[in-house]
Amino acid sequence: MAEVKPFRIAFRQEGEFVNCYLAKMGTMEGAELMGSMRTVILEAGFRDDYIEMMKKWVSLTVKDFLGVELARFDEEPAPEHERAGRA
Repeated sequence: MAEVKPFRIAFRQEGEFVNCYLAKMGTMEGAELMGSMRTVILEAGFRDDYIEMMKKWVSLTVKDFLGVELARFDEEPAPEHERAGRA
């Protein structure tokens, strides 16, 4: 069975916040905001906790809406066109 990657979790620094989006692969068009946390909190040692919490949240959401379990999360750097500075 072929592996399908229909969406991704995108973390973006936007002003004083790091926002987490559920987005289609390769684009932020139509991305759905899943969570937001102040950067200062994440810099105080909560970055990994925030990422793990968002992964769990997305897993539960996918299970609830689609009825399927996520196999795994692949971590990849953001596409070059999404890395230009702070929004």
